Amino acid sequence: MRRTLVRLVILFSNFKESDLFMRLSFILRFLSILFYCFIIMKGSMIAFPLIWFLFLALFVEWWTVGQFAALLAFIGLILISVFIKSPKTKRILMIEVIVFLLLLAPLLISITGVPISLFNYGAFIIPAISFIFLYLLSVFFSFREFVNQNVSSP
Repeated sequence: MRRTLVRLVILFSNFKESDLFMRLSFILRFLSILFYCFIIMKGSMIAFPLIWFLFLALFVEWWTVGQFAALLAFIGLILISVFIKSPKTKRILMIEVIVFLLLLAPLLISITGVPISLFNYGAFIIPAISFIFLYLLSVFFSFREFVNQNVSSP
């Protein structure tokens, strides 16, 4: 554990502050999307990851709110994969916030569609809260990277 921490400190100490924010933003965004994919949704018989639920909702349910939310989530995942390493501008920051809302839509629709007590299990709560916290933290570091880029450039 100590060696890992030392390696991380050495890795991050060789970068300028803007590079550090870029690296942190990328790592946190990647982890948040990983947590998003591993949110477990309980069905009536089995439980499966949210990403499978979204994929199935695209092709099984026609013209429903669930299909619309799944489509929004996949659009968000595509946008985030396209813009994850791009230089931070106001437009990119707005896209990151919009993508967060697009990814949050299926969770909110699922939570509001049935009693909240059905989501009271660790395989849903822990990844969902981790996704929300890490994604918002990555947006914060993206904003810091944007501010540092504007301060350092004349």
